[in-house]
Amino acid sequence: MDDSIVLTEEHIAAAHLRLVIDDKLGRNTPEYVRWIALADAGTSIAAIISQDSGAEAADVLSQAGREGTSRSFEFSGNPTFRLLAPEDDVASFSSGNEADDSWLAQNAVVGQRSTQSSIYVFDDSSGRVLGYYSLAPVALSASAVGSATSSSSLPALLLARFALDQQLHLDEAGGAMLRSAIMNAVQMARQVGARTFAVQAEDPFKRSFFLSKAPFLVSSKDGSLLVAKLGEVESLLRNHAMR
Repeated sequence: MDDSIVLTEEHIAAAHLRLVIDDKLGRNTPEYVRWIALADAGTSIAAIISQDSGAEAADVLSQAGREGTSRSFEFSGNPTFRLLAPEDDVASFSSGNEADDSWLAQNAVVGQRSTQSSIYVFDDSSGRVLGYYSLAPVALSASAVGSATSSSSLPALLLARFALDQQLHLDEAGGAMLRSAIMNAVQMARQVGARTFAVQAEDPFKRSFFLSKAPFLVSSKDGSLLVAKLGEVESLLRNHAMR
């Protein structure tokens, strides 16, 4: 096993989410998952294995390292953040918001090519989708972002959809999903030159959730639009300072 392989933020976020799902479904969580959830990004996989000598932990972590850190950490048969696929089971997804549910069902059928958004989901061991979010490159007016730049618009990454199965707790599972969204937004920003991270949050409950997690500002032009400097939210995430 390669001792140089280290944990990433995505690995840790997936471990936190696994803990939440297992608690909701009354399942036992493997010890190695608990160790990952408590670890810091950059921790050597060898250090995790030393805490849990089980072969399963070694096999799963080694596979994650071989596949590279650009992918989400895949627990065998357990939730992982990934792009929506046409064959995903979205029929039983119920967030309590009909608009969010129908939007997911529609895009699962027509595929990602029909939308400019990248749609990420996570599922349970049976393949049932339990949550999703969408990211899209957009151009926001400088006034909406609160920027003093002379440009009329600024490139940004917009978190336009963000929904969880209503059986899950937004503050717990939602936190893991937001961390995943920020990490993917950072990757996308390098391609489009965006420095702003925006969230469309018309639901007051979701809006309060986002404002409690990161230094978002409410746009003066649109009360449902939250904006933040992408570099700032990325820094919070990497320093484990996100609320």
